[in-house]
Amino acid sequence: MKRASTLILLLAGAALGQPGWDAVKNTVRITLHERVRVKGHHLRLSDIATVEGVDAGTVARAHTLRLGPVPGPGRARLLGRDSVANILRTATHNQLHVEVLGAAAVQIVPETVTLSSREVGTLARRFVYGAMGYRGNGIRIAPATRTPALETAAGRWSTKFEVVQEDPAAPLAGLIKLRVRAVVDGRPCVGVPVHLVIRRNQPVLVLKRRIPAGRPVLASDTAIETRTTDAASADALSSPDELEGLIARRTLSPGNVITKKDLRGRPVVFRNDTVTVHVRSGGLVVSTKGRVLENGSPGDTVPIRCGLERSIAQGRVIDSETVEILFEGANR
Repeated sequence: MKRASTLILLLAGAALGQPGWDAVKNTVRITLHERVRVKGHHLRLSDIATVEGVDAGTVARAHTLRLGPVPGPGRARLLGRDSVANILRTATHNQLHVEVLGAAAVQIVPETVTLSSREVGTLARRFVYGAMGYRGNGIRIAPATRTPALETAAGRWSTKFEVVQEDPAAPLAGLIKLRVRAVVDGRPCVGVPVHLVIRRNQPVLVLKRRIPAGRPVLASDTAIETRTTDAASADALSSPDELEGLIARRTLSPGNVITKKDLRGRPVVFRNDTVTVHVRSGGLVVSTKGRVLENGSPGDTVPIRCGLERSIAQGRVIDSETVEILFEGANR
């Protein structure tokens, strides 16, 4: 009945010399609801109002007009009649004539989905088991911090959850940092951190005797034992072959698990050696001669004096004849 009366009034206006069929076709009447719950990221006109008009195509296009973002969980949005009319005029470049009726303002509340802290923790543990390829076998998983709950906007079409590892290259032993996040309508959204401690049995190298700093660690100095690894031994060595060419970085005590942090390569430059120094700044490289002031292995940072300069710079050992200095790290 309302639609018929609207059509009669518009046709009567056209008969009196007012705008013709184009004006009638581009006119809609919207009736605002008082309060709505909305899914998805974007607010559409059809979410907050009933849309009526003479032309079905115009009404269908009006339904899909976007009015801005849907408020996040825990928030609400209030739109009055004038605000809605202004947004629609801007969105349609004043090509749509809108008559706004109904409530004086509409309150918009997001539809949300919540995972409890227990459900978040379950997803994280399933990720770990799946990434390791098996379940059990001495693995123990415990939360390192309190696991939070996760609340996200409900998707208009889909709401899913995924688990990602913050550092994909980190080993799945000891402390691992994960993030459980929502994927709403195919777009990754809000997430919460989940920190777990993983302990599992694996073969490791254990020292049989005391090793002074700077001495090579030989296969005869070690034994292979099965131990439960944790954050302190996540990078533990498991084979004597991994000791090839390495020396103790510091004094090592018997009974300790050998990790990569305990060892370093053999020195290739020694105190007072003359080496070629590449001073690098962006794409510019200048080469000169310098004198090394400490022993160093490849990758170590050692003090070096270049030419007749009294100042000392810190250079990274490349090989037995080359040290590289980044311009930002040099004293001069």
